Amino acid sequence: MNVIFQLPDSIANQIAAGEVVQRPASVVKELMENSVDAGATAINVVIYDAGKTLIQVSDNGVGMTDIDARMAFERHATSKIRTAADLFKINTLGFRGEALASIAAISNVTLRTRHKSSELGVSIDVSASTVKAQEVAQCQQGCVISVKNLFFNIPARRKFLKSDQTEFRHITDEFIRVAIINPDIAFTLTHNDQAIFNLPTATLKQRIVAILGRNYSENLISVDCSTSLVNISGFIGNPKLAKKSTGDQYFFANNRYMRHPYFHRAIMNAYEKIIPQGTYPAYFVVMEVDPECIDVNIHPTKTEIKFENETDIFPLLHAAVKESLGKFNFVPSIDFDNQIDIPISFARPPADTPIRMPEIKVNPSYNPFDKTPIYSRQDGWAKYSNKKSANDWHKILSDFENQSKKQPDTVEFPDDTDIIERSFIQIKKRFILTTVKSGLMLIDQHRAHFQIIYEELKRSYDIGKIPSQPMMFPHTVEVSFKQGMIIDEILPELSSIGFVLKKDEQNNYQVTSVPVVLPISSINAFFETVIEKTQNTGEDIEEKLKTKVLQDLARISSIQYGKDLSIEEMNHITDKLFACQSPNYTVDGRSIVQIISINDIIQRFNN
Repeated sequence: MNVIFQLPDSIANQIAAGEVVQRPASVVKELMENSVDAGATAINVVIYDAGKTLIQVSDNGVGMTDIDARMAFERHATSKIRTAADLFKINTLGFRGEALASIAAISNVTLRTRHKSSELGVSIDVSASTVKAQEVAQCQQGCVISVKNLFFNIPARRKFLKSDQTEFRHITDEFIRVAIINPDIAFTLTHNDQAIFNLPTATLKQRIVAILGRNYSENLISVDCSTSLVNISGFIGNPKLAKKSTGDQYFFANNRYMRHPYFHRAIMNAYEKIIPQGTYPAYFVVMEVDPECIDVNIHPTKTEIKFENETDIFPLLHAAVKESLGKFNFVPSIDFDNQIDIPISFARPPADTPIRMPEIKVNPSYNPFDKTPIYSRQDGWAKYSNKKSANDWHKILSDFENQSKKQPDTVEFPDDTDIIERSFIQIKKRFILTTVKSGLMLIDQHRAHFQIIYEELKRSYDIGKIPSQPMMFPHTVEVSFKQGMIIDEILPELSSIGFVLKKDEQNNYQVTSVPVVLPISSINAFFETVIEKTQNTGEDIEEKLKTKVLQDLARISSIQYGKDLSIEEMNHITDKLFACQSPNYTVDGRSIVQIISINDIIQRFNN
């Protein structure tokens, strides 16, 4: 009995959709790239409910005839390539012919299009790979594709979509990747009838600033390197814009966004010793290479590209970035054309005053070979003649021993972590050193204070009473549009821990109340930390509230390395630490306390 059968196209399309359409953002990416390939000069994206209800992309490109429009929904139907050789000289963003077929297999799609050579257009309705209707329509040149009820026939896939805020953030990321590299095309993005982006045609630098914020305007360094192997252009960020997480790193090869860890390392090496360790610079690097020297047919998402000569491009990219960093420095220069003239008055002496020549006074009786000392040691020691002789040192020592015998016996504690003597030493403004029964105990001052504050915040949050302090004057937190979206996403959680803030007309946030534990000077640092961590995680903030927002708040509010501590402060931190539920490790698993036993110390001396 035969058991192997060929799957119907509808099932095959659903399988292919699992790779091509991973979330609503994948649909936006594929449709926008089709519009770019169609030669559009204006592309409009309309989103409802983060793409779960509607994704609509319209353009003024070349459009399609009625036959092409019907054929576009078939598997592996494309206008980009004809032969296998064309795979090695691809100049378009799309070429696989899978996107529309995969999208139509898991949603309800309506296509309205008119070719530039036709007077009438066509409207086609497709649901789950089945054509429901096709009719002549009156429409403008170009295409309007509406995708409704995404994953309606795959309930499990729809169920595991994230929150609307998270899914729309991914849509925005895909929108930006296409919009940045095509500044000669006007783009708009609307979500739930709210205009998000309205980007007119511009230069690459203007497009970057329009999308990522005005703080990039004066902090972009141009990169330009032309060789027979590759042409490198674009911009890199001022080192002061480096962040602790990735997010503003963009590579483009032949106008296609790509991820390339090897080339990323070339840029990181160029920034070595310029930016703090653990931070990442912003860059927007455009590469133009011979299409026959790259392979984009690696993954259905087409974000991975193999270069034939990547080992040769690496030093070129590194040198180009290094040269730009050396050529464009941001140290304020002296403006010689705008110097302030300081009036200097010259007092004229009376006319009959004689002019005296300058003279140098010397001691004619000084003999440098005279051995008679000017300073006598006897004079120097005279004032110490009344001091007690050092020959009595044994009496001083015996007095000290007698005094130490009068001290009360120390109290013994039941375990090794209890402190025997209330004496502390701070080492390198980083560690607290004290003694325990078994030897010496080292405490990391920052981690200890972090754990103390975290557990206090956690207890307060569990009972819904995190104390908040109102500010006399609102504090402004300036953010880009992408960062503002992240704050909107976590706004309920920020409110629950004591923040009160609202957005102003410039898309910035006015903070009027903060948690009591957060210093006013650390407000910006807290928001930067939360934004960067949330931007690079695929999980909803609600799932890890206590280990994310509370943890970041505790970290920013705690004592940092490099701070001098008094004996009272070290004593307070130690007492508070050992009152915590977890005094030995922080909530994120870092060690707080290390004990060096007496045996280890003796062994070191014996060795």
